[in-house]
Amino acid sequence: MAPAVLGGVIAVLAVYVGHEVGRIAGRHEGARALARARSSTGGGIRVPLFVDPAAVRHGTRFNFTFDPVDVLAEYRRRENLDAVVASARTEFERAVALMHWASAQWELGRPDPYPPIDALTILRDIRAGRTGGFCAQYNYVFVQAVQSFGGRARYVTIRGHEVTEVWLSDLRKWICFDPTHDSYYTDAAGAPLSVHEISAAVKRGAPVALVGNPRAKDRDSHLGKFAWFAVWLKNDHVSAPINFADLRHYKLYFVEPGVERGHVPEESLETTALSDLYFDPLEP
Repeated sequence: MAPAVLGGVIAVLAVYVGHEVGRIAGRHEGARALARARSSTGGGIRVPLFVDPAAVRHGTRFNFTFDPVDVLAEYRRRENLDAVVASARTEFERAVALMHWASAQWELGRPDPYPPIDALTILRDIRAGRTGGFCAQYNYVFVQAVQSFGGRARYVTIRGHEVTEVWLSDLRKWICFDPTHDSYYTDAAGAPLSVHEISAAVKRGAPVALVGNPRAKDRDSHLGKFAWFAVWLKNDHVSAPINFADLRHYKLYFVEPGVERGHVPEESLETTALSDLYFDPLEP
């Protein structure tokens, strides 16, 4: 190799080696700086609040699905639901009217054989005497009635019982309705409550009232069922039907931090973040 070429190669290698030495030294210095930071902060790095916590908007990590209006149009027409809500002035009054209607459709019984999660089929088979219905069937009929008007309604499992939550834009919150017992729930000031609010109130001993035509014979025992709850992700059983055995995969249980989670089945989901469950479903 010519001396001039050899000299050029050596120069390039010198620059590369110098760069690598500097990079490695810098990396080690960075590691030493990080170690000093950890040492000065008791083993952790101080991370400032970049945003005022009150201004942070948390979104749910889970996909909640609902039946669209067009799929339920025949149900709404055949059951003349427009007449049921004719006098309702608000979304809340409409939900109450539909709850009263659903609750009055049959006497509490045993769903055997178990009907599919389709309000029209449930009503047809119960009215024909082919089966019966208990809390789940009342909720299926009610939820799909609310959804037939474009509302957002979802199923909620509590201990040994099923209830419903409806998103009410006029109140900007999820409200619990119980068509089985023909009632909703309020606090001492008369404000309607969500399932979580009922659960929290019962645990701290705050008063909770059943409003409507409550059928629950033992109020305290009934409210005790709100000790834990699971919100269903899947609420579109007419447009995307599944088998009853599949439902456990779509239940999202709320688990309070530090509380025993023994009530959560292995096949189900869980969260400790209320923002995963309580959100505006109409926000883009």
